[in-house]
Amino acid sequence: MIDGMNASISLGIDIEKSVEATKEGIAELQRRLDAAGVKIKLKAELDKNIQQSIKNLGTTGAKAATDSGKKIGEALGNSLINQYNIKNKQAQNQIKNLTNMLQNVSIGELQTGKENPKYLEYISQLGEVISKNAQIIQSRTGIYDNFFNYFKSLDRIKIPDIVKSDLGKEWNSLRMVSADKFITDPNKSGIQLDSIYQEMSSKFKDMFSGTADPTQQFREIVNAIKLYKADVDKMEPVNLKDKIGYEDDMYIQLYVDLTVMRTQLKAQLESINGPTTATDMPAT
Repeated sequence: MIDGMNASISLGIDIEKSVEATKEGIAELQRRLDAAGVKIKLKAELDKNIQQSIKNLGTTGAKAATDSGKKIGEALGNSLINQYNIKNKQAQNQIKNLTNMLQNVSIGELQTGKENPKYLEYISQLGEVISKNAQIIQSRTGIYDNFFNYFKSLDRIKIPDIVKSDLGKEWNSLRMVSADKFITDPNKSGIQLDSIYQEMSSKFKDMFSGTADPTQQFREIVNAIKLYKADVDKMEPVNLKDKIGYEDDMYIQLYVDLTVMRTQLKAQLESINGPTTATDMPAT
């Protein structure tokens, strides 16, 4: 049973209370898994997993429980698709349908106080879809990750007219590599190309030559972005069963995600209807 819940959880405000309530829910889920003969042990300390799940699911607002539940279920489905880089459209639809069904079963259990065997069945199906369709990066150098994270944090970069003139027909295709970052309008705010290039060449010496030529500076920045994107694209579908320990970790995070969804649903119900009347409310 999850105690001490309130609407602040569904609004994503009180993270600390959400974490504690979710831990209680995870303990109850462990009981259900043990009773069902599922051989997995959930870790005692899952604060980081829980907090990440709360952030992934986002806020829902205090609307009708079925409406808010649908939004929470949709948020979970999208989060799982992004987290495991699910590219297959059929698998994406399966994940969305299963998280929606899990949301509906959760609301039913919370309202009646009775456990529905379909809950663990749907979790198993969801885990199977993820494990068969997850894509992970096979090899990464790490340097491009660091550069791109840095690049994303930058303000827009002002590209001088000489660069556009020098590049001619190439300009538009190169600019589109990161169209939101590269600007030519002198009236818009941004960082001067030479200034940011010098900073980049200082931070990432292996990636930039240190040239003073603005056109070459622009080319090198574009090339660095292309290298990062090419590196990210080096992915292939893997069966998580082939990765020692990875499937268990996936299921543990999945159980945490579902428990966070459930605590938010319970908070929504209580914010609308007051405390639940069931005395022994199951939680997962």
